[in-house]
Amino acid sequence: MKHKLAEFGGWLLNRYADHIQKQRILTECVKKHFNTVSAEDILHENADGTISFKGEKLDGSIKKELGVQARVLEDMFVWKVIREDVLYTVNKRMYDGAAEIQDMISAKVAVWLFKEVIERRLKKLKGN
Repeated sequence: MKHKLAEFGGWLLNRYADHIQKQRILTECVKKHFNTVSAEDILHENADGTISFKGEKLDGSIKKELGVQARVLEDMFVWKVIREDVLYTVNKRMYDGAAEIQDMISAKVAVWLFKEVIERRLKKLKGN
């Protein structure tokens, strides 16, 4: 019965939902079982210039405050310690602890995540 219900659900999605609706519906269905994060969950700028986080529009003053907080975070000694710790640990894993090529790839992904996602977000929040 579950299989037939899933099949019917797939048919409904294909027939009546556009691509964006399908993504939202499927994300909602699996978020309990997986760590899903949608585009509405992350901080983003809307077409009207406002910003939203986790599906809620934020007060306009928060944009400036985020820039201040990003600058403060980058200047904090604890951030510098954590940053170097993460990069050292990942590089050590990649060069010294890699038993297989997958270990090196996953370590490289961690470096990319840190540099491209976290540091880029901080830079964007600062307004650079």
